[in-house]
Amino acid sequence: MAILVVPISRPHVRHGYLREFPQSITRRFIADVGMNILLFVPLGWGLYRTARRVGVRSPMLVAGVAGALFSLTMETVQYVLPYRYSSMVDVAADTLGVLLGASGEAVSRRP
Repeated sequence: MAILVVPISRPHVRHGYLREFPQSITRRFIADVGMNILLFVPLGWGLYRTARRVGVRSPMLVAGVAGALFSLTMETVQYVLPYRYSSMVDVAADTLGVLLGASGEAVSRRP
């Protein structure tokens, strides 16, 4: 997940923790959301599989919460980096990716 901290833009004026929002829906914004979802699908798959293997009663809930906390942690790290943005939109997209990955693993395990 090192890609989450690689510089992607020039230093910018911060709008606040988790407060970076686009002024309009552009292709770049859509691509960014899509990329965040795709990057977190494998994490969701792995979290669900691991939770199920260790006998967690609600592996989907555990995967979703763990994925959301990981995303929130990464957004916190990005907030202190001068070349990154901290956005609640990213947390939501990342969590959606985790849940999609976990759902994919859950469906693949059904008889």
